[in-house]
Amino acid sequence: MTVRRPAGTLATATLSIVLGLGVAFVDSRPGWDDTGITAAVLFGGALVLSLVAGRRPWVWGLLVGIWIPVFEIRSDRDLAAVAALVFAFGGAFTGWAASRLLREQRGASPSD
Repeated sequence: MTVRRPAGTLATATLSIVLGLGVAFVDSRPGWDDTGITAAVLFGGALVLSLVAGRRPWVWGLLVGIWIPVFEIRSDRDLAAVAALVFAFGGAFTGWAASRLLREQRGASPSD
């Protein structure tokens, strides 16, 4: 039986949005020019949030990764910023897969 935890989901969603907005803010600064760090934070943040949530990886990837394209397309009309979603979704689905593996291993007996 699955127990719904709306407070946990709300907290995870809030963290996802704050993380995504924070990364987008730093990425939009004129002196910031390190795409690798931006991509790693998007990937890692979405991975951890999806690992904790354990379901709906597309939601966490979208909530973390949508902000860079929103800011970049709005200001520069730079469609390359959509690549941020690729890293966020990659991290989210990796975290989701890891959470499934962990759940399966916990369900297996110690002798397996």
